[in-house]
Amino acid sequence: MNLNNQAELEVYFADNFDTVLFPILADMYLQNRDLIRARKVCEIGLGYHPDHVDGRFILAIVELESGNERESEKLLKEVVKSGTDHLQASFQLAIVQQSLGRAESTLQKSWNKVLDLDPENREAKSILSILGKQETPKKVIQRKKTSKKRTGKKTKTRRAKKQDGPQLAISPRIATFTMVNVLKNQNLYHQALDVLDILVTKGADAEKVEAERVAITELLKAEK
Repeated sequence: MNLNNQAELEVYFADNFDTVLFPILADMYLQNRDLIRARKVCEIGLGYHPDHVDGRFILAIVELESGNERESEKLLKEVVKSGTDHLQASFQLAIVQQSLGRAESTLQKSWNKVLDLDPENREAKSILSILGKQETPKKVIQRKKTSKKRTGKKTKTRRAKKQDGPQLAISPRIATFTMVNVLKNQNLYHQALDVLDILVTKGADAEKVEAERVAITELLKAEK
């Protein structure tokens, strides 16, 4: 049987619902955006093999593509906790939790798991460099003080943000409105604007993007 031939796999699966090869067919349906069939194949296959890691991962992505982020998070957690070093599941879990606005301690744990499996993952390093800034409250205090004394510090403050801010590796996969909020909370307004630009290319809600852009622009003005 040719595992790259969808028609052959469909015939085989119809005669062998208990096959461990079901994730291959489910993934084909997923790639073709046939989410209904992809979910059905996963549900049947997992009925026979409830601990099948790849089957559960494919189902998690189906739920994610269907807009069911919480159900996707639940499935991805099960994959990550299965004891299998599943980099894709760990990466997707971190993204989903970021999109859901989970606690920063949760995000740090998930992105650190990604780094454990892929030490050179630029996106994980970028996110952790942002989250880690909350452990240095002195910078936040300084910015609050400078807002009271606007004269003589405008140029210095703006230069510091551009030079001292973390160099981010933001890809469309991790660019979310939650990420925008994280950056805003860290006073990394220019980086937040960069993420908004990425969201535009992803086809995000134009009105929401514009509202965030206006809000960030006002925050930048307030720092002058």
